[in-house]
Amino acid sequence: MSGGPKTSSTSAWTVLFLWILSLTIPAVRLLSDGGGSVVLRFTEVGASNVGLLDEWFQQLMDETIPLWLFGAGHVGRAVVKAMTPLPFRLTWIDSRASIFPNGMEPEVETVRACVPYLEVSRAPAGAMLLVMTHSHAQDFDIVDSALKRADLSFIGLIGSATKRTRFRTRLQARGHSHQTMSRLICPIGIAGIAGKEPEIIAASVAAQLLQLRAAMKGVAPMPVSLTG
Repeated sequence: MSGGPKTSSTSAWTVLFLWILSLTIPAVRLLSDGGGSVVLRFTEVGASNVGLLDEWFQQLMDETIPLWLFGAGHVGRAVVKAMTPLPFRLTWIDSRASIFPNGMEPEVETVRACVPYLEVSRAPAGAMLLVMTHSHAQDFDIVDSALKRADLSFIGLIGSATKRTRFRTRLQARGHSHQTMSRLICPIGIAGIAGKEPEIIAASVAAQLLQLRAAMKGVAPMPVSLTG
């Protein structure tokens, strides 16, 4: 396979464990404030299954996919934090000066673009796009430009079903077909997670993109059940 350097099984599992912790701890804090609880269940697996899981996770981590994130607000920052240790190459775009936090990981490319939608043409074929800027007008122009490209693997827009309907009406007026507009994913994230806190949205989106990435790479489902 081509792509970035391979990760050893041990370090791959370390990345996965640290990622789960990074997503879970903020969620625990949020739920604790409201009197809720989070239960983590760890299931022991045999040596043969550990080998299968190592092989499966290594296959998942072997290659990175370009992820272009438009918007550096609270949710954007949480998404970058969640996605950085995962097999994605992040390009982070915003129109505002001095919006990106200090101490960014070196593998995250930050771009200050006065007209963000013009950056869509720079995204490589197969890239995933996430749109969550501070401006609905910017969001629309970015989505409009993205839908004109047939070679992007994912176009996700933060927002509600109402926002999706409103955007679809305007996109149709711009000449987009129903088939083209069906490529726009809004709301983003996996089903069943309804929290609006940035960390919870980020966890849901990370899971969604990992699922899509596995499907794109032809990775089989996890070979061992870890649900007990």
